[in-house]
Amino acid sequence: MLKISFHGGKCCGIRHIYGFTYFTTQNSLEPELLANDKFEWSDRYGHDVSSANNVFHKAAPAESLYERLDRYIKFLRWYRPGGVVEVCLAKSKNYFDQIAMHEAELFKHGFHLVTELPYNSNSKNVIRIYHLVMTVE
Repeated sequence: MLKISFHGGKCCGIRHIYGFTYFTTQNSLEPELLANDKFEWSDRYGHDVSSANNVFHKAAPAESLYERLDRYIKFLRWYRPGGVVEVCLAKSKNYFDQIAMHEAELFKHGFHLVTELPYNSNSKNVIRIYHLVMTVE
């Protein structure tokens, strides 16, 4: 399930979208979300920055993965303008390839590839990190 989290601190404001599917056979329909106004760890503006919770707290219908991604980006532009949105995608040598599945969609939304790690110490996978820089208008 696609989620938005903060890095966990109260200073950088970087948001992380994660939960992209690993396999093309996986059902990419995201479940309906119910509104949740609970904020447990607040920054200087009184907004939740706990990395344990989904930042998106509005109701949302069941929708495709990319419709949910679009909804999340629009929400962040309204709710948290300015800053960086980060997505990490992985590629296993013999198993799955999130990069091939989702990279083009990230580029359509304005994300840029910022880092590629040929070996990740957690999983031994190739990892690509993408950023979407949001400016305050």
